[in-house]
Order: sequence, then C-alpha cells, then structure tokens
Amino acid sequence: MTNIPAFANTILDLIGKNELKAATQQLQQLLQSSPLLDEAIGQSARLSELMQQIQRGTINVDDANVEKNKLRYALIDLVREVEEQAESNPVLKQQVERVLNEQVAGNSNQMTVTGNGNIAIQDVRGSEIKIQTGGTVQQAEKIYNIDKIDKADFS
Repeated sequence: MTNIPAFANTILDLIGKNELKAATQQLQQLLQSSPLLDEAIGQSARLSELMQQIQRGTINVDDANVEKNKLRYALIDLVREVEEQAESNPVLKQQVERVLNEQVAGNSNQMTVTGNGNIAIQDVRGSEIKIQTGGTVQQAEKIYNIDKIDKADFS
C-alpha cells in the first residue's frame, strides 16, 4: 500500500467499520508535519470527548449517534482533502508517499523459534530469511530442505 488512493481506501474502510479511533490514528501518522495534521488532531479530540461523554452517560444515545455521524463525515472529508491536495501539491504528495513507504518498509514479521541449538527465524515476510542455529547462519529468500528441527516450539 504505497499510494495515496489505496491508503485513503484503507481509512475509508476503517470509517465504514466504525473503527474511528484507528482511522484518526492512521490519519495523524500519515499527516505528520502537514498543515492537515491539525485537522486530524481536532477530529481525534472530538472522538475522545464523545467517547468520554458516552462512558460518563452525559450524552443521550440519539445525540451520540448524531455526533458520531458528524465525525464520520468530517473524517471522510479530510481523507478526500488529503487525496485532492496530494494531487495538486507535490510536496504533500511526496511527504505522504514517504510515510506510506516507511510503513511498508517497517512491516516485517519477526518470529523466533526456540529449541535445541536456539534456532531463530527473522524477517519472514517480504525480505530475506535468516536461520541461525548456534554459530551457523543460513540466509536466502526461501530456505528449503531443513533436515532436522528438534523440539521446536512454534507457539
């Protein structure tokens, strides 16, 4: 997911699933050092305040639903504004795409498998696989024919 429309769709999906907190967090992360960051922070604050009012019971259900709907539309508008401004503003587009690329580059599943000889497998998804047993290290994109793994714990 390295382009702006794909990221926008991800945020819109979160909004559609009523995962407003996750949507505001992703927008804030995406818009670091952007003029639109203030808008994302403001929407996040609105959500926090609304959730506190619901928890305290100081807002009735109908009013809470109206406020949530207003917040949803404000988030959707912000996502659309990011898309539009990124098209016409090369600096914003470059910044947003840099953040998205950093997110993708930072996504690696690291897994440790322990057993006799302390076997460790790292960086499983989208990168080189490293298997270390004792002092021996094997590196490849895929490793086949592992003859023996004693007492490995895959939990």
